[in-house]
Amino acid sequence: MTTYDQLINDRQFLTNLYDTYKELDYDIPETNQEMVDDFLSRRRSFEDNIVGTVALGSDVDRLSDEGKSRFGEVYSQVEELPTIFEDGSAPVGRAIVDHALYSISDPTNLLGVIGGVFTGGAATAGTMAAKVAAKKGVTNLLKNRMKASVSAPVLKAAGVDAAISGTGGAAREALIQETEQDIGVREGYDPAMMALTGVLEGPGSVLLGGVAGTLAKAGGMGTANAFRLARDKSEFVDQYPGTAVDFIDEKFRTFILPSGGMSDNMVRSDELIAARQNSVVSRADDVRKKLNKNKNYTDIMSGADETAKSLLTRAAEGFTKDIDEVRNLYGDDLADSLIKGRESIREASMFANEVEGLNPSVSKLFDPESSTFNPTYLRRTYEAYELGQRRPITFKKFMKQNPEAVDNLYNTLRLDAGSAQPVNYYKSFGLDESFLAPSRMTDETRTHLTGQAKNLYEGKLGKFDYSGSVGKRRKAIDPAIKEFLGAEQADLGTRIFRSVEGIMEPLTQIHRANEIGRILEAEGKAVHAKDAYEAQKKFAAQTGEMKPATEFVSIYGDKVFPVKHGLRSAEINYYVPKELGDRLNKVLTNPALRFSGEGALSGVNNVLEGMSFLQGAIKLGKTAYNPVGQVRNVGGMGMSVFGSGNYRGAVDLLNKKLNGTKQEREEFIQLMTDLGISDTGVNLRQILNRLGPDFERGTVDANKIRKVAESVLKAGKVGNAAREAYRITDDLGKFMAFLGERRKMDNIWGNADEPYRNVLRDEVREIFNKQTRTPLEGSGDLLSTRTVGMTDEKVLNELAARKALNVMPTYSRVPAITEYLRGVPVIGNFMAFSAEVFRNSYKILQMGHQEMVDGFNTGNSALVKSGAERLGAISALNAGVVGGAYAWNELNGYDEIASALKDYLSFDKYNPIVITGVEENKNGERTIAYRDLGYVNPFNPLMQIVDRVTSAAATGKPIEDVLADSLPGAIGETFSPFLDQSLAFSVGESIYKSIVATQEGDERAAEYHIGKAYRTLEPGFAKIIRELTVETDVLDPNLERVIAPRYYGAAGKKVESVADVGEYFYRTGLFTFAPERRFEVNATTGFALGEQSRALNTGWSGFRRKIGQTLRDPSFTSRLDFTEIAQEYEEELGRQVGIQANISDLLDNLEILAGGSRGARRVINDPDLKSAMPRSKKERGRLLRDRSAVKKMSGNNEFWRDVRKTNPELDIYTLRNMFRTIEREYDNKNLNMADPEDLPQPVIE
Repeated sequence: MTTYDQLINDRQFLTNLYDTYKELDYDIPETNQEMVDDFLSRRRSFEDNIVGTVALGSDVDRLSDEGKSRFGEVYSQVEELPTIFEDGSAPVGRAIVDHALYSISDPTNLLGVIGGVFTGGAATAGTMAAKVAAKKGVTNLLKNRMKASVSAPVLKAAGVDAAISGTGGAAREALIQETEQDIGVREGYDPAMMALTGVLEGPGSVLLGGVAGTLAKAGGMGTANAFRLARDKSEFVDQYPGTAVDFIDEKFRTFILPSGGMSDNMVRSDELIAARQNSVVSRADDVRKKLNKNKNYTDIMSGADETAKSLLTRAAEGFTKDIDEVRNLYGDDLADSLIKGRESIREASMFANEVEGLNPSVSKLFDPESSTFNPTYLRRTYEAYELGQRRPITFKKFMKQNPEAVDNLYNTLRLDAGSAQPVNYYKSFGLDESFLAPSRMTDETRTHLTGQAKNLYEGKLGKFDYSGSVGKRRKAIDPAIKEFLGAEQADLGTRIFRSVEGIMEPLTQIHRANEIGRILEAEGKAVHAKDAYEAQKKFAAQTGEMKPATEFVSIYGDKVFPVKHGLRSAEINYYVPKELGDRLNKVLTNPALRFSGEGALSGVNNVLEGMSFLQGAIKLGKTAYNPVGQVRNVGGMGMSVFGSGNYRGAVDLLNKKLNGTKQEREEFIQLMTDLGISDTGVNLRQILNRLGPDFERGTVDANKIRKVAESVLKAGKVGNAAREAYRITDDLGKFMAFLGERRKMDNIWGNADEPYRNVLRDEVREIFNKQTRTPLEGSGDLLSTRTVGMTDEKVLNELAARKALNVMPTYSRVPAITEYLRGVPVIGNFMAFSAEVFRNSYKILQMGHQEMVDGFNTGNSALVKSGAERLGAISALNAGVVGGAYAWNELNGYDEIASALKDYLSFDKYNPIVITGVEENKNGERTIAYRDLGYVNPFNPLMQIVDRVTSAAATGKPIEDVLADSLPGAIGETFSPFLDQSLAFSVGESIYKSIVATQEGDERAAEYHIGKAYRTLEPGFAKIIRELTVETDVLDPNLERVIAPRYYGAAGKKVESVADVGEYFYRTGLFTFAPERRFEVNATTGFALGEQSRALNTGWSGFRRKIGQTLRDPSFTSRLDFTEIAQEYEEELGRQVGIQANISDLLDNLEILAGGSRGARRVINDPDLKSAMPRSKKERGRLLRDRSAVKKMSGNNEFWRDVRKTNPELDIYTLRNMFRTIEREYDNKNLNMADPEDLPQPVIE
């Protein structure tokens, strides 16, 4: 083995290296050591970064045969150097920095940056260490095991096919091997090594967070410690508190991490409980809907036949004889619906019987052995709760008709409070015992009680009793209270639904809290205690630190996970540290940012709530109420399934649909509901969260404006069908993913030995565990844990469900911050879905990597195949989209047009676009039709990073410059869904600007902003109607000018026949997933040039105004620094040159887009573009020749005369000369940045 010291003194090696550098025209360092270090750095770039791989590979390719032989000898000797863990290695610090820099900056590995978000930078330097350390022994061992375990097609999928894009390591390894063959140090390709490289590097190579942490600490801790840190993140946090990782963990983990950073078991336990609640409540809601569609039922309930109504009521209560009679008289459908309603109530009662820690007075209500159990229970409900503010008589009118109602209520409250067995109604009305002291009602009490009575009348007071207080379900309501509640509702569907809802909602909350406490206790993060003082002692015993008792809170408390008071006993009570309790509250209770206080703060809260609702309404119009959005949802769903490696699940689902029995299909749907897979779509669930939790179920909001808005938004049966279609699409995708994962799990299970099967069982055992607590004398209890109901079938289903929800967008997994800030107007759009794209991508890469590693270690070929397919699928999907677009444009001769077009685009600039046609009208004006394939690719936000950085890298700049130029913009675009202003804010801003413009008399600007506000609000279906009315010339011209303006002579495409209508719908993307967009060269050039010209003129005007004010003021003369002023002037001219360079680039591309120089001149001379082009003929001429034409101040005699007039003491001659010097350097200079000759050089240093 050659050491580093030997290498820098090896004359033959140095000679070969010198000759190689000379032939490649590299800068030759001054010393031998510097030359060796430089080559080692280039080699690290070659190995770790695909840009470096391509660059050095291209250089080697142009070497002579003799040069390649020389380079091969150099390369082989360097291969023999010890690793950084061995004596005789190259300098360690430089090696770490190089590996980190090149790995982070590898475009194909930028997907790995996501991992920093999900791990807080965990285990990342360890990944780098594994890569550096994976030399001959480890490499050969794993390579041979891979060859023995995996078939050739799988190796191809994991390595060669993935080389186009995606897994990074495999792509780079393929190129490295190609270069090594070229220089004679390798024979043939080694696909096993390609796949192995991806495995060793993990998901996306070195993750950003950990590398940053390692580099920050390496100098102070030494290399060994720096690498040791990466083995275990918790060790890193414990030993080095206050670091970035610690900060993420302790301060923002709950907000920014998926599911708040909770453990998998806690997430799944909570999802399964919520799924059960949703399952039972949804079935009851289905009964309500079916009853309302049954003609026999609606005729009876709207008629006067009380005997028939009583019969239906008894049947709904479960009396068999009456059910049979209903069946005989009114048919099977009605009888079966009533039976299902009874079953849903029975299932809710069974669920309640399983919830631990209930108050004995509550639990016995659900115990079939108890005398208080009521098997025919059917909840009563009242007009106030069903109609709210929609009640036929307003509260004000009701009080006029019933002036004694409040007095009757007051007397009832006093009588109850003084009775032997009080219900204590007065507490529900916000009164304390002091109200009993006066013999008569005081004015203050009357005012308070009248307000509370109004809330009761409108269904806002006592709702917790109505929907949650199952402990009072058999008590009669006092007439004085019932008077405000109104008539008892007879609708059986509503009563069935409210019966189930009233049991499930409050008891599910208790059950969730119980399970969260149990799992936290198992993880050492919670203790079971009777009070905070006992919790203090138990935590002190665990940690050795005695904190104040006030630092511990019950998870059942209002500040953590509030549950209905009076329903639970003290038998089960978990405590957690206050900080953890606050984080749990953020994750589990779906809070929104609100401010405590009254007055202005209350107004702010109203604004936040209104903005949240408006944002939800707009997004509903852009998704579920948008036909194109529905199609896009279908396409995106399919690509998500494919990208996760579960495309076979689509076949399995189709097979269930075509070949399964009705019962099998129903059982499958129920399984999906029970596993928490159904109804978890991100976009729709996020929209409904903004519209309010009761939007779909019809509970009335107190705000009249919002009530009208909700009614319009629901859009009747059509709106319900649209929302349901969107939901079903999301569900189908997850069903496919589950079936695909279940197929894989069956194969993995079949190939696994019993020890590995036990490993899989242990992964999910926690959610099947139940605890029994036996009280001991004194304090404490004896805890025993047992596993209940866990079968291998359920284990496989649970494992498949976990994986499916990991790789598909799932609402319950979105970071809490996306919902907490839902009313903040400057927080972006669709950010929950974007966050899920990051999580899903990371999980696909992580799971694929882990499956392959586990498969190697256990000899399970099915596990290796699953991982390889997963990595290959996401790579093939993204490579297919990008490669497909490239191939289409190349084959159809559109490659130059596509490249030129991207400089004109904004949103689509870094997306894969395909040119679908080029049209030219009789005037020679061109229109280019194209489709953005990234529009439907759910992984596109991440691919934009890769495309942008790769495009910049293609310029051949050093990697540091590539990163500086492209990475900030790429990351900014990727995170724009999180950072852009919301749609709701955009509407408000446009309306405000239109008002200002109207006041200033600028009618055109006012129309522009009103039109912009409308188009932001406009739902998708309305957009289609608008475009059709415009293209058929039906829309009123005055209205068209506002809501569909045309600029710079834009012509659009006319619809004149039925065939044209069909073509229009084809263009919208209704049949192709991606809509066709039309680039009218004249009009779009006008937009692009107009934007640049406005920036040029606005900046110049502002600078002139500022400098003029400064120079004209005599009081500034003695303090003026001419060098500073000249520097500002140079910055302004530099800004102008930068803008003109942009314009020059646009004009260069215009020749391609317009069909040549003649077409470009025709566009530039178009009268409609006059306002967009530079006014000066000289400026236009220079820009066409790639020369600058800056606006000058030195020759503006009028300006300087004015300065001299107001400030005669100023030395304007010196300053004008300084300006002239700067102008000479910036005016009439080269604007082609690719040509370094004659570029402007800095004047003022």
